[in-house]
Amino acid sequence: MDNIQKQKINWERRPHKKWVNDIFLGYYKYTDGKSIKDSSKYWDIKHILPFLTYLEENNIKNINVECVYDYIEEQQKKILSERTIYNRKITLRLLLNWLHENKMINFDGNSVFPKIQNVAGAKIKSYYSNNEIKQVIDSQS
Repeated sequence: MDNIQKQKINWERRPHKKWVNDIFLGYYKYTDGKSIKDSSKYWDIKHILPFLTYLEENNIKNINVECVYDYIEEQQKKILSERTIYNRKITLRLLLNWLHENKMINFDGNSVFPKIQNVAGAKIKSYYSNNEIKQVIDSQS
């Protein structure tokens, strides 16, 4: 079993609202059928899960540009690296394009994210977790 199949199994372990589950399963099937590396499929699915969770938790059934920007703003408030935010935007643009092509939304991802700035040199760790910050502070005491 590859990693993308494991993600599907993990998704299916929890109950989800039908409309969110339909998006996940449709995009999963689409992604799994693409002629790209399995690791790329894995990351495509992994990066849409927080967005689907956001939609579900906020009971957003009608995806619009405003809710996409609100989601990105929420992600930027979290302790995430710039590279993670960049990757989520790229994958979200792909998901929005797929939703548009399947007539589930009336805008595409390219209109929401016409150009996503790359983060040069973001391969090194550019943030610290809450536990790491606590360890540093505690070591100074």
